Amino acid sequence: MKFEGFLYLNIRCAKEDLLAIEKFYGDLLGFKIGYRFDFKFGGIWFYDHKKESIVHVSARFPKGSFVKDKHSGSVDHIVWRVSGAVDFRKKLKKLNIEFEE
Repeated sequence: MKFEGFLYLNIRCAKEDLLAIEKFYGDLLGFKIGYRFDFKFGGIWFYDHKKESIVHVSARFPKGSFVKDKHSGSVDHIVWRVSGAVDFRKKLKKLNIEFEE
């Protein structure tokens, strides 16, 4: 599989965290809030200066889900642009590596 670039990062949070996340990615890093599909849960999509969505925030966890000493991670998924995915899937299966599509 050939890596051809990064598309976006999806992080998850509680609805109550959206304002702090908006301040960090918007005010601090300068990303702009833009179009987001109408999902059944809240969230924000941030766009870079090229007007490409780069950080997707999914507010679908209850408040307090992420406690400092019990943090289970907030990265939901990362999307890459690749070629050769069919062959890569075959290789994963051949090596008995579990994966989810």
